[in-house]
Amino acid sequence: MRKVLLAILASVFIVPVLFWSTDVSAQPNFARKYGTSCYTCHSGFPTTNSFGEAFKANGYRWPGGEDEAKTKIDVTELGAEAYKKTFPNSTWPSDIPGIAPFAVWVRGNLLEWEEEVTLADDSVEDEVLDWGGPSTGSILVGGTLGENLGVLAVMSARGGDFTTSLRALWTFAPGVVLSLGNANSFFLRRGGVFPSPGTGVEMNIVRGQKGGYNILGGVSNANGSNGNNLTDARYLRAKYKFGGSGLLSGTGGTLGNPYVGLDNNIEIEASFFQYADDAIPGRGNFAGESTFYGADLSGNYGSFTGGVAVSRMHDLDMVNMRADAGYFFYPWLKGSLRYSSYRDGENPALSGGLTAHVRPNVSIGASYSHPTKSLAPDGDENQDSFRVSVGASF
Repeated sequence: MRKVLLAILASVFIVPVLFWSTDVSAQPNFARKYGTSCYTCHSGFPTTNSFGEAFKANGYRWPGGEDEAKTKIDVTELGAEAYKKTFPNSTWPSDIPGIAPFAVWVRGNLLEWEEEVTLADDSVEDEVLDWGGPSTGSILVGGTLGENLGVLAVMSARGGDFTTSLRALWTFAPGVVLSLGNANSFFLRRGGVFPSPGTGVEMNIVRGQKGGYNILGGVSNANGSNGNNLTDARYLRAKYKFGGSGLLSGTGGTLGNPYVGLDNNIEIEASFFQYADDAIPGRGNFAGESTFYGADLSGNYGSFTGGVAVSRMHDLDMVNMRADAGYFFYPWLKGSLRYSSYRDGENPALSGGLTAHVRPNVSIGASYSHPTKSLAPDGDENQDSFRVSVGASF
């Protein structure tokens, strides 16, 4: 118990907490392109604020048709504008970024602690207290090619593992985007409540100069599950935003915390996700399930931000739930709480702490996690854990 208390005190008073996001849209090369701070699009790297969401909805271009005016680094033209008049007897003109559209993101745990536990076979797993360091490095690629095409990619290395992810977007008009890839889907919300789409294609429609709505639909493979076909997974999502900045414009409304781009708003979402019968996952929170439906309520007010997401698994008749709350004590210091409960509360957990951005692109923190049930579904005694993490992008 004394060790648990020491870990809690360390998480509150020594260093701030960092909850790493899986969103790969945090691209320092966009900050270079527009000559602006990371806080223009992010309420602390890599979490996206309302303007960042509008930037994404415009195919990674500055909202309001101001992309050319806001760009600080000239693009390299590939062909003259007059080529459009002679197409198809000439190649349609395009452009490429004036600088290489690359950035680097490094992160990892400086310190890890896990308490001693007893396993289901009555053996004991020792306490872990270990130093570490930045263990994951990623090369981020992001840019636009011409008036319609945008590309976002991440190549990551950790230990001997190497992973890549890519999403390409075609913007037919502002807020009308067709995308293809295996990451950074518009569908992704609070983790664990719904499955993540695998590699696939989706259509996203966004409207709103103040508040607004978003409708998307997509198909994908089963993201590492049993299936391996183009349409193993199908998903839909509808969102409506009350107040705040426009989902498409990124402007308007009232900024509750302008220093990190938080606008006062409420967002309501309804989602549906379905696997094909032969692609039902065989492991994890979603094992044995094919159909999910649920809702997500989120919002900001002043320096407060948070939300709750719930989904029901139709075949197993189980509920997944996750709630998040955050408060910015300063623009660079955020406190966070999270409660998660999956598969009707098989193994619920509570976590919390602080996040400090010592620079807009540099974070240091500590996180503490406490399972609220003494035993896991496999009969092992649950472990409290504590981590000190760092990260930087440039």
